Order: sequence, then structure tokens, then C-alpha cells
Amino acid sequence: MNRKEQHFPNTIPELAKILRISVKELRHFLYYIDKHVIFEYQLKPKGDYRKITKPSKRLKLILRRLNDEIFKKIPLHPLLFHQPGKSHIDLIKKHIGKGYILTADIDDFYPSVHINKLKESLKSVGFSDKILKTLTRITTVDYSLPQGFPTSPYLAAIILEPVISRLDGLSKKTNLTIGLYADNLAVSSTYNPQYFKRLLIKIFKQNSLSLGKFEIMTHDDQQVIMNVIVQGKIIKVKTSYIETIKKELNDLSLKPPKGNMRSTMGKIRYVYQINKEQADNILKYGKKVGVIFN
Repeated sequence: MNRKEQHFPNTIPELAKILRISVKELRHFLYYIDKHVIFEYQLKPKGDYRKITKPSKRLKLILRRLNDEIFKKIPLHPLLFHQPGKSHIDLIKKHIGKGYILTADIDDFYPSVHINKLKESLKSVGFSDKILKTLTRITTVDYSLPQGFPTSPYLAAIILEPVISRLDGLSKKTNLTIGLYADNLAVSSTYNPQYFKRLLIKIFKQNSLSLGKFEIMTHDDQQVIMNVIVQGKIIKVKTSYIETIKKELNDLSLKPPKGNMRSTMGKIRYVYQINKEQADNILKYGKKVGVIFN
């Protein structure tokens, strides 16, 4: 479905029907959303804090429905990898075998997205003025996009549409390979892409976003994208991550066992998506220390 064929809700009753809640309940969340969130602060490596906004159980359910029934049905640019059917692993695989890789992050991405920017982006994809205030009210906290809401990642991708369109045009002119996953930019080529650093910064700045934490890696370096190693024509998980899983397997082998088998298996499945050989070696290690896999 393209955007011209998509029908968006125009009124609160229509939106409430899609979300399978009453108009009264929807209005309640619109007026009292602040009473349905709690804030947590996570320490970043640099020493400052990341603000996480956790919605109540009921609000989280409503936001998930909003995401699944409306936002995720909006088609996105193929170079945006934070969308259904794609992942950061797909982004990383695009850069296998390239001589040079440039990575960068969007600084404080979610907090930097003001409610007015969100309104502008949603209007550009087809939402009417009648429903914009409602949609932005229930998906923002303190006038910005909250990290921790189920709707924020996909809304962030929608906001990045103008940026990725410019980057797509740049890639076609310069033979650069470009992709975005949430606030992570990856660029690769057969020549050093550092000459485009200033232009990349300018493109993001023109869309009220700040690009930083640049790293340029040659084929002589250990090339890393989003903590995944790109080595020749293969990708691998960092050794430190493998060691973390092995430690968890050691804990699970104790009597009584420590840790959470489900969580550890989730990590192993993640490794399997990246490198099957590494995952097989982890499973062999687990059996060696006496962990039984179902």
C-alpha cells in the first residue's frame, strides 16, 4: 500500500475505534498522560544520563495498537532499517567487503525531536490537522519524543524520511553505500568517505538534527558497526559479548542454577543471526559445562 491509498483516522472517535478503546478513555490519556508514565535514568559511558520514559501497562498497550494499526502501515524509505521486515543486521550486511566504513550517531535523537517537528512529519505523510494534536499528544512527553514508548522508534524513522531521501541522492551520485538504523548512520565505499563528513553534518543540521561521534575505519582496522565486527566478507559478534554469554552458561550450570535461561538463549539466537559458527561454538561450550538445551 502506498501513502496515497492509505486511510488515516481524522477524528478522536475514529481513532478510538481503531485502538479498540472508548472515546472517554482516549481523552483521559490525552489530558492525563503525565500520570501514566514513570522516568528512569541510565548512566551513559560518557558520564551523563539517558532519560527513559516508561508508560503504564494500559498506556503501553494502547501505544502498541497505535503503532501496529496505524504507524507501521506507513511505508518507509528502503534505506531506513528500523522498520518491519528489516533489522540492524541487514544494515550491517550492506557494508560487508567495503574498504572504508564511516559511522556516526545522531546526538540525543529522541529528546531533540520537538512536538512541532513530529506534527510536521506526520502531516507530510498524510495525517490531517484535525487529528495531529491528538496523535502528538499521546506519543510525546514534555514536548518531545520519549525514549521508552513503543511508538517512538517508528515515529523517529518517519521523521528521518527527508534526511534519508537526501542521503539516497548523495549515494547515487558518489557510489557510497548508506543506511540508517534509528540514530545510527553507516556509510561505506571503496574510497575514504571522510570528504563527505561536512556534507553529512549539513544534511542533518538542515533537518534540526546534530550528527556526531564520527569514526572512520579502513580495511586495516577492526571495522565495527553497532558493536558488530565486519571482517572481510563476514560479520562477527565481539569477543566480549561471547564471553558474557559463556559466563551466563557457567552460572546456569551451577546447582542450583543462577541466571535466566530464556535471556541467555535470546542472546545465543541473536549471535546465530549474525554468525552461525560462533553460535554453534557457544552451544558446544554450554553442553561441555553441563547446560541442557531444549
